[in-house]
Amino acid sequence: YTLSFTMHRYSQYFLAILGFYALFLLVRFYFSDAYTDWIESDQDEIDLKSVTLRGDKLEIFNSWHQCFSENMMGITDSEEFWQSFVGISRKCDSQANVHLLGIVTLRNSDEMKHVLFPKIFNSGPHNLFTIGIGRDIRAEKQFRRKMLKLGNNVTYYGADPIPYINGDLYSQIGTYFPLAIGGKSGISNARVMEKYGYIETNMIHIDIVYFFKEILNITTIDNLWFDAEGEEFGNDFFDIFYENGRFDQNKIDVCQINIEFWKQFVNLSRKCDEESQISKLGLIEVENMNEQKTVILPKNEDENHNLITLGIGQDTSAEERYQKKMQKLGKIVDFFGADPMVELNSEIYSRIGKYFPFAVARHAGFSNASIQKNGEYLDQNKIDNLWIDAEGAEYELFEIFEKNGVLDQNDIVVCQANMEIHISEAEGHLNPNFEKQKIFMDFVKKIITEKKYGIFRASEEFHMRIYLFNFESEYCRNKY
Repeated sequence: YTLSFTMHRYSQYFLAILGFYALFLLVRFYFSDAYTDWIESDQDEIDLKSVTLRGDKLEIFNSWHQCFSENMMGITDSEEFWQSFVGISRKCDSQANVHLLGIVTLRNSDEMKHVLFPKIFNSGPHNLFTIGIGRDIRAEKQFRRKMLKLGNNVTYYGADPIPYINGDLYSQIGTYFPLAIGGKSGISNARVMEKYGYIETNMIHIDIVYFFKEILNITTIDNLWFDAEGEEFGNDFFDIFYENGRFDQNKIDVCQINIEFWKQFVNLSRKCDEESQISKLGLIEVENMNEQKTVILPKNEDENHNLITLGIGQDTSAEERYQKKMQKLGKIVDFFGADPMVELNSEIYSRIGKYFPFAVARHAGFSNASIQKNGEYLDQNKIDNLWIDAEGAEYELFEIFEKNGVLDQNDIVVCQANMEIHISEAEGHLNPNFEKQKIFMDFVKKIITEKKYGIFRASEEFHMRIYLFNFESEYCRNKY
């Protein structure tokens, strides 16, 4: 009996160990490239058929060129040009049947890259240069896998001034260079991803032509991917692509280019931040899991403060960090959070304050509550911090910040607001964000015209984030 009992216990131990090992293998497989390859195999079959497309490249290009010239070259206002660019570009793509080129979309975690596969079997060598890695090589791995299925090997070169994660990550597929690449060698301000997110910092960067010709000794580039995120990509940087520009002068041929621009609004907003020395306001950042909130800590002796979160998103780490900072100042903060998704949001927000299971919008309706009702419900007519992450519903909230808007009409003062402004991912040749961009532009122009709020610390990764401070309110000015 004792022997049988002992063997039974050992069998249980063995099965438990075997179960844990099987779970470990499953988890490792789930996070492996093999799992990704398996999941995306169907898409590979679709994408690889693009090599069979034989559209007349010159005919397609001439058609696109004519369309673009007719619609865009007559625009002289730079803002109008920027606003029109994507829509007209997609219109011309459609008219010229650009899809017959066989352009394939590859996806990083938060963006897309576009490529053409070589139509000639194993017409190597092939290369790909990534300037600005951003801790993400999903698209590079997708490209490698698809090219291998076509019998093509690709040599990868990646440059990013921040070795943290980028070095180990890119070395899995190619050669990593801990460098910032710019239009010319020098020192300038760049927006780079550090350990805890994007930061602005001075960075030494080297000339892109020198990088290709002298360091790599490569003058034929199949794919060039880069993000123009800093001042090193100045007004003269794009001259390299011109006829008889620096690439032509140095006999550097680039076949395909993916370039990401940080929106003009963000760059100009940050420029104005710097010129007006907003750092003197004492702005600080508090981190959520995937974003930052901007706040000014109170300067007066008032001990009671509040913070309202519209759209919790199952994350209160920034609220908790803010609470700790305020406690160190001897301040008490009343937290109020609203989110229609009760799961997890209710539990985590109730640890720090009052949770409301509804969505908040400008007008009351079937699935939302109005800001007036929210104001009365909380009995707050002075809001120190308002954080809005409404997953697209924020557009109808813009008007509450206007002079004589619903907040003014109800004698509600908002001192500080953090707002995330969502856009939709483009699909095909359509731009679903035209109306949203127009609403945002009108909102910003209205705010600037009325001179009630300042808009600072603009940032954009996919969605836009802005911070507003109420300079008109004497209460806000005295408190902060």
